[in-house]
Amino acid sequence: MRIILISLVFLLIFISVVNAEDLFSQRELLQKYQFTALEKKLESYNKGYLVGEISYRDYLWAFSTLWTKSDFKSEGLKAAIDKWVIENPDSAYANIVAGKYYLDLGYDARGVEWASETSEEQFSEMQKYFKKAIPYTEKGLKLNSEIIEGYKTVISRMKSAKENTTKDLLNYLETAPEIVKQKTAVWIELLYSITPRWGGSYAEMEYIIDNKLPKRPHQFSAGDISLLEDMIVYDKIATDFLDDNSLEAMKLAGNRIRDNTKHASIYRMSSYIAYTNKNYKQCYQYAMRASNMRPWRLAGWHNLTECSFKLQKWPEANKAFRHKIVLKGMNRYDIFQLGVTYMYLHQYDKAYVLFKKAEEIDPEYVKYTKKYTSYIEKEKPESMKLVGQDIYKIIGTLKYRSQGKPQ
Repeated sequence: MRIILISLVFLLIFISVVNAEDLFSQRELLQKYQFTALEKKLESYNKGYLVGEISYRDYLWAFSTLWTKSDFKSEGLKAAIDKWVIENPDSAYANIVAGKYYLDLGYDARGVEWASETSEEQFSEMQKYFKKAIPYTEKGLKLNSEIIEGYKTVISRMKSAKENTTKDLLNYLETAPEIVKQKTAVWIELLYSITPRWGGSYAEMEYIIDNKLPKRPHQFSAGDISLLEDMIVYDKIATDFLDDNSLEAMKLAGNRIRDNTKHASIYRMSSYIAYTNKNYKQCYQYAMRASNMRPWRLAGWHNLTECSFKLQKWPEANKAFRHKIVLKGMNRYDIFQLGVTYMYLHQYDKAYVLFKKAEEIDPEYVKYTKKYTSYIEKEKPESMKLVGQDIYKIIGTLKYRSQGKPQ
């Protein structure tokens, strides 16, 4: 029995090592122009998801980590995508990735404000990028009609064009191969496109879930249906909170969390509401769940930095700030706060170089850093040796643990 247990422990350790990858390994392949390797990786995740060998979470990870928001400010990302398309014009994945890039660039140009708070110039800039996205996407799907990301891009683009109705979206999805229509990823994109904020309604969303999901050759699982239904719940939570009805928002969220919802944004939104209500323990629990479910998204890590700091959970705060900086880029506040977490972890060499970086970004930040740097300079002078080194190397490689085959 003891031998069996030891073997089982070893197997679990081995699996965790095998399944651990750099969080942004796809981004690195793209930026280093390793297009063949990148294409093989994206294809394996797309095919794996289509046939049910990998989870929805792992599929999202593969395509969502091709770049970070901060990459849009760099010409390097555009240069890499342009080179991939020029060198491989008949690569379906090169064209799909190019379409996704311009779609994401369009949304970035628009901003995250409500439509009433968004200028015509922002909408115009968004549409300019969207027009560039579609030809690439259409070509990619013509070359390979089973790349899910292509359908997500087209549906998202149709959503932004007010002349398209729910019927138009459904008709478009009907053109996809049956194997694509059987995946929740495309239906989640379609449902998001008809939320009330985009001109649709909850009644339309419910009708689609009840009547339009393909029944054959495969039934959608109870978990799939629940995830789709939680698209509606999440939107209601967000709307209630924005309408200053946080009590009702948390009631809705609590019901779904007790049922172990797989909708990551419900945990993320709940953590934010809990923080505003000064319930830092609940904020921490929900933010931890959100960031583990979608580690490539900034919002979960941002919430986790705030509530873990309040609870003085320094290892967790340190990890959250490292993720946040990689996702968002360096700024004085996050660099300084990460330095503070290293102080509490007694890693004074890393703390010192981060404080100096914060001062480099904003010399006035010395009023915050001085009490820490003075201590290190006086009591820990041997910890001043990292100054001048690459901050991202000090942060270290962030890991992603895949789920593999869905449970």
